[in-house]
Amino acid sequence: MRTFRKHLNKKLKNDQFRRLYEEERQIAELSLKIFETRENESRSQKKIGQK
Repeated sequence: MRTFRKHLNKKLKNDQFRRLYEEERQIAELSLKIFETRENESRSQKKIGQK
């Protein structure tokens, strides 16, 4: 894991990479929040699609 972290830190020094990385990280966090909310409310994607 240390190797990955070192590699990521090096890549994050590039402004364009950092911006795109942060955008993708925010999308991933939102996706996880949606998933967790659906799980807590016992809603499947199929049920949501039916509405």
